[in-house]
Parts: sequence; structure tokens; C-alpha cells
Amino acid sequence: TQSTWAPLTQLTKITLFPTGFPSNLIERVHKNCLYPRVFEANTMICHNGSDITEVYLIIQGHASLDGRKFKEGDSVGSQQVVDKLKRWPDNLMAITRVDAWALNLSEIPPCLQKRSRSLAHHPSVVWLLELLQPKVDQHASTQLNTQ
Repeated sequence: TQSTWAPLTQLTKITLFPTGFPSNLIERVHKNCLYPRVFEANTMICHNGSDITEVYLIIQGHASLDGRKFKEGDSVGSQQVVDKLKRWPDNLMAITRVDAWALNLSEIPPCLQKRSRSLAHHPSVVWLLELLQPKVDQHASTQLNTQ
């Protein structure tokens, strides 16, 4: 069944991990930054204008964003991050019940930086860390404000 499918091979569908991204690092991200999520039919996954803190890999179901429909195997949100959008450009809605893997963006840089000094200069790793650095700074300032 779809729900038992291992997302590791599917993570490459998320445009944050271009071809050639070190597979051991994808594995680390998979173990440390990926969470299962379920959204009921006709519910809001993310509101227009809210911060993009996660991107989603749909395992089962259908969602809609900007009039575009997404289905099993589609990644939602990663293109917006690559385009350097900080907020959702529209409401992300679950059309049917959606089972998804949510990739927490603010957890990726610390996860990669901790144990990957040897790969620190790998072009796709550098690119991803630079892309996500504002998210980490934003997350840190939110944490400080709530303490």
C-alpha cells in the first residue's frame, strides 16, 4: 500500500534536494526532519500569507494551491522555497483526506551542519543551507520572543 512506502527515495522529488545531493545526507534529513501528517478533506493545510515552515510530500490524497492540484507523489511548497518565498502565496487546501510527510525546514540546517563537515563545500549542500538560513534565523528569533 502507499502508506508503507519509504519516503527516502521520494525525497529526491523535493526540489530542495537536487540530483547529486549526497544520499547519506538525504538519509539524515529523512530520519531527523520528516514527520507524518494527516489532513482531513476540505481543511486548510496552510493559510495564505503564513510562513512556509514545512514542505509536504503527498503520500495519499489530493491538495490544491494557487488553483494547482497535487496528488500522490507530489511535493508541495519546495518550489516556493526555491523561489525564495517566505510565505504561502495562497491557501493550501486538502481536497480529499491527505496523508503526507512534512519536512521541517528549520531543522534541516542544524541536522546537516552537525555531522557533515566533509560535505560542507558540496555545491548542493551549500546552496540548500544558504537557502534555508533565513528560516533558521527566523525560527531562532521566534523562539527568543516566546521565552
